[in-house]
Amino acid sequence: MKASMLKLHATGLCLAGMFLGGCQESSTSPEDAIPSVPVDTDPTRAEWASNNKGVEKEGCLFGSPIKYREVDGKAYFQGDILLDLKQIGCGDAAAKASGAGVGAKAEAWPMGRVYYEIAPGMANTARITDAMNHWTSKTKVSFTPRVNETNYIRFVQDLDECSSVVGMAGNRQILNLGVGCSVGNAIHEIGHAMGLFHEQSRATRDNDITINWGNIQPGAENNFLTYVQSGRNGFDNSTLDLGSIMMYGSFYFSKPTNPQLPTIVRKNGTTFSVQRDGLSTGDISTIKFIYPGGWNLRGGSKAIDVGAGKTGTGWIVSNTNISGTSDYKVMKWSGEWWTEVSGGGTKIDVDPTGNPWLVNSWGHVYRWDGTKWVQKATNAAIDIGIGGDGSVFIVTNKAVSGTDCKIAKWNGSSFVNLANGGGRSISVDNTGKPWVINSSNDLWRWNGTNFDPMNVKARDIGIDPDGSVYIVKNTQIPGYSD
Repeated sequence: MKASMLKLHATGLCLAGMFLGGCQESSTSPEDAIPSVPVDTDPTRAEWASNNKGVEKEGCLFGSPIKYREVDGKAYFQGDILLDLKQIGCGDAAAKASGAGVGAKAEAWPMGRVYYEIAPGMANTARITDAMNHWTSKTKVSFTPRVNETNYIRFVQDLDECSSVVGMAGNRQILNLGVGCSVGNAIHEIGHAMGLFHEQSRATRDNDITINWGNIQPGAENNFLTYVQSGRNGFDNSTLDLGSIMMYGSFYFSKPTNPQLPTIVRKNGTTFSVQRDGLSTGDISTIKFIYPGGWNLRGGSKAIDVGAGKTGTGWIVSNTNISGTSDYKVMKWSGEWWTEVSGGGTKIDVDPTGNPWLVNSWGHVYRWDGTKWVQKATNAAIDIGIGGDGSVFIVTNKAVSGTDCKIAKWNGSSFVNLANGGGRSISVDNTGKPWVINSSNDLWRWNGTNFDPMNVKARDIGIDPDGSVYIVKNTQIPGYSD
């Protein structure tokens, strides 16, 4: 399947890289009168722990000038956004006193897959897993414990604040959850890590809210600029969403001398509540725009091969070795988890009836009849592919040229070699024609008499029963083993 890296080009807020979070009408009508939220009960309070701390600095973010606060050698933007030095666009954040510079682009996580690790000794790690589970249940992003991946999030507990780098900054990036940060705060901070900025930065926000500039603490005014006012490129994804989990509260950055005076109100002058319960409909729609083809882990099992037929039932050869053999356990997707099936192998595909065909380490070919594996060939194959029409092909273990091997088709009782062609990996389309990848990673398609070049390099291929063709390209994603 095609692996792609998506640059963020507007904020969700997005800033020449920030995405604006709302896609739907506000979950709370702009004209509803909602009482003020006392500052000491504001569920977002831990997200602005850098408020009034440190020294105000000037720098650049994604190539645009910004003001940020330096606190204990760390740079904060809009309260809880922890800027990476590369994002500020300078080698030393403390030395950056003014203006321009070429900043890095905010990047989406390739395929919506985020690697992470949790620092030892963190309190209440359930809030992290609960927040990630909320994201995976509502969007197409996924979270995978880090092994040795280069780009990843490290969850830490640093004082009583919530903060995160925005987007995939590259290498290790910190997402801080102090002891006062809730599951909702964690969902919000993960939003930043996925590429979202705060909701009120959208260009059209003045249609729905009023910024009370006189109530904002000195030095924090920059946090309330729209991306247009900041000189940044962006777009507004529908209307302002007061229900967004990325929305500022009415009392964000109010003057310490008058904390009861709101900085943001509705057009009718009333204050509003903000929520940190979960992603709003607008948040979800924006994330779907950023990560339209993200991947969700299926049952947490790891695999070395996968197959799915017309029935939609998935089968895998897991990465769990069967002791004393070179084969691996076979599992079937139940809809919620993977269930182990007897037997083992190395390659698998599924016919239109939903029954898998399996190749084991000896090259034997088997078909599942619903209760057991029935052998179809002995010492014959290194890979197998089945078309939407039921045609079964194998890459045999008989060399045809170099390390490429002959291709053979099942005739109902045995496999018969094709007249020419060879490869190492195979899949079959819905018309019964095999697609083959050879040892040079070239992709070829059978035309009935010969293999035609498809002029693309690939490492693996899968074809849906409807004929859709997907490949794993021969292009490595930077920082990944994929």
